[in-house]
Amino acid sequence: MIRRRILLGVAASAVTLGVVLVTAYFVTGDTTSRHYNDGQGPLRSTNSPAVQSGAFPADARGPWTMGYRLCVQSGPVTVLTVAPDKTVGDGYRVLGLLARHITNTSVDTPIIGVAGYPPTLPNALHPDRLVPAAHFVVTSSCSNKTAYDELLVGWDNAHTSQGGGWLGIDVTYRAAGKTHVVTLPYEILICGPAAIHADPKACGS
Repeated sequence: MIRRRILLGVAASAVTLGVVLVTAYFVTGDTTSRHYNDGQGPLRSTNSPAVQSGAFPADARGPWTMGYRLCVQSGPVTVLTVAPDKTVGDGYRVLGLLARHITNTSVDTPIIGVAGYPPTLPNALHPDRLVPAAHFVVTSSCSNKTAYDELLVGWDNAHTSQGGGWLGIDVTYRAAGKTHVVTLPYEILICGPAAIHADPKACGS
């Protein structure tokens, strides 16, 4: 752990896209720990460090919503920002970052990937409330089989020649008065030379 001045904000992608997802702000004199999705910190998603790729063909037309579980080993925790761990290419657009809490997974179901953003939720009669990912409080235990907290990423194809996307998702959060960053092992890609170079298997090369 190191003591440093941390920028807790993120622009979704290139400035030319004009999509700013989270307001930037500074925390000074704080101690931040960084960990990976393997049980090292209070927040995680799966119980595996294996990378999971979601890739769209180069000519696919969005928008889409991608859903990722958030759960706590100890909590609750408050999400501060969501950003890519690494990016490749410029052939994608991030449309927004939302979150929701599913209280009964036998009635409603998580989103893995659906067309449209904001998404049409599976339980149309009693849709869960969608809120900005920033300041969302994650309360669902990783061992809970009924409640479920979900990060929703709005995604679209920018239709450039390179493709590209996110390699890993960084979630900055607060737990018990401390700031943490967890890297979740998810890739979101639009296929093209940049994406194929970064992850040949994801785009079938």
